[in-house]
Amino acid sequence: MKRYSYLIGFIVGTFILAPLVIKLYSYFQVNQVVDKDVTTYISNSEEIKLFLNKKFEPSDAETYKDGYNFVSTFPFYSKQYSKYFALKNYYKYGYWDSAIEHANFNYDIIAYVNKDEMNNPDMGTEKKPIPVLKIIIPNKDSIHIGDRDTIRANISNAHHRFNVHEYLIYTMSHSDFNKMFKK
Repeated sequence: MKRYSYLIGFIVGTFILAPLVIKLYSYFQVNQVVDKDVTTYISNSEEIKLFLNKKFEPSDAETYKDGYNFVSTFPFYSKQYSKYFALKNYYKYGYWDSAIEHANFNYDIIAYVNKDEMNNPDMGTEKKPIPVLKIIIPNKDSIHIGDRDTIRANISNAHHRFNVHEYLIYTMSHSDFNKMFKK
């Protein structure tokens, strides 16, 4: 009889308790984002012109694993807005980070930023830059890199949605997420 109680305990622990603990842990580790949140974030975004007079080098990128994907972040300061921004790209659909790493930006770009984050006095600092999850480089569809292939210079709408989704889940703090979406 004692043998069966160990077996029952093993089965309950392995197939019920362990998955439940993992599910609860992951639930509290990331923001619970639904498609409506992504749409709300994007619809509350605006286009701004930013002048980039900096050549981003691969060493400028802060690349790390965020959730199941990698994200490259290129922070910079805008004198025009007196704020810090961070070009962010989550790896899945393209090579936006490569375009930024190798393009010599000495012109305006169109950046999409969330209005709430742009107007938040706690954001735009060196420690908490305003995320730029979509860019358009006017008059450029692609960038040639030496002998390498041509790479896409602009972010598609599908990739923008993906960037916003990943940013809301893994990068935005719980408190900022709750302020923005749990009103």
